[in-house]
Amino acid sequence: MSTASTLLLVAIVLVAFGFDITNGMNDLSGLLATTVRTRASSRRGAQIVVITGVIVGLSIAPPFVARTLGEGLVHWGRERDGSLIRLTAVLAALLGALIWNLWARRHGMPASSTHGLVGGLIAAALIARLKSGSIHWGLGPLIYHLKLVGGVKVIAGLLFSPLLGFVLGYFIFSLLAWVLVRATIILNRVLRYGEVAALFLQSVSYGCNDAQKSIAMITTALYAANLLTYFQPPWWASALAGIALSLGCLLGSLRIFRTVGFGIVRVRPLEAFSAQIAAAGSVALAALTGAPVSSTQVVSSSVIGVGARSRFRDVRWLRSRDILMTWFVTIPGAGLVTAVIYLVFRMLLKV
Repeated sequence: MSTASTLLLVAIVLVAFGFDITNGMNDLSGLLATTVRTRASSRRGAQIVVITGVIVGLSIAPPFVARTLGEGLVHWGRERDGSLIRLTAVLAALLGALIWNLWARRHGMPASSTHGLVGGLIAAALIARLKSGSIHWGLGPLIYHLKLVGGVKVIAGLLFSPLLGFVLGYFIFSLLAWVLVRATIILNRVLRYGEVAALFLQSVSYGCNDAQKSIAMITTALYAANLLTYFQPPWWASALAGIALSLGCLLGSLRIFRTVGFGIVRVRPLEAFSAQIAAAGSVALAALTGAPVSSTQVVSSSVIGVGARSRFRDVRWLRSRDILMTWFVTIPGAGLVTAVIYLVFRMLLKV
């Protein structure tokens, strides 16, 4: 492997580490928002629960989501003379998603880092014009065999997981409100313990799904550089992801925390518990199918679903609209940033 390829590989690992720090600041701040909002836990206590859950999820999860992002969406090829181009494309995709994460954090919007990375990968594959690099859109298997693979599987996971979170949040709250209609205010104390347990389950599901993005990119880089014979994430990539996400969670993002915890609807213990169970179930189901999702999206949509059932008029629908618009602009926005970054790299490295 050439010196330039080695430097690019090191840069990819470092950027992936930074990318996960911003993920921890954005995603995990949204994860713990409702638990802290209802005073079920202190912010520091919730952070400890989240970090523990994410590490458990990373430890027990099969790399289904990492494989979908790393080799299911883009075919990077194995030509030795093209490794420099492939590594440049992977680095540009990561940087594009990272810059978009930072923009979202600055504006306090719970944007999807998964959307950003998907947009970056598609843009990088298109603009790099690799010899064997192609995007697996998955339209053929969908039309002829009704199978979700490639781009269709990725887009379906990103689109339907928030919808599932909304529906589950709505019906779980409806069911619990009906069962507990005669409960006294003492129930709130019990529910606060339930919120902490639900937060742990949410965090485990995050580790099984959303936390695998950087692992996918590191493994993709190693595979593109011909250092792996098949797509198998190394253990140290999971360790780095756990450390970076933990740092990001501890640093936190007050703007994201306020948006999810205060900016959508004022949640009470039963509402918070319902939203957390709905979000955990949605993300875990997607992880089992290997479909990448945005936990930030799912958490936000679960809160909206609960709010739509419990206090429809109190939901800040304009704020929810802004969140929805952010979801839709992230893929093209991050893709555009990635394209610019790749073109700059191509001029500097003359690849």
